[in-house]
Amino acid sequence: MMGGARAGFSNTSIVHVQMDEITGIESKRYEDGFVPGIEFVAIGFLGFAVTLGAAAFFENKRQS
Repeated sequence: MMGGARAGFSNTSIVHVQMDEITGIESKRYEDGFVPGIEFVAIGFLGFAVTLGAAAFFENKRQS
């Protein structure tokens, strides 16, 4: 995969696959870096849902 969406958990290293020009053997080179995963989307959605629920709850309390 050359990029784009990655549907998995966060990684603290980035894998670079290199092909040897002479032998054709693939090797993996690891580089330090952070790649955010799907749990960041889930935490953001959960925060949104909690905020929306709290806002709706306190709005109804004020009208009573």
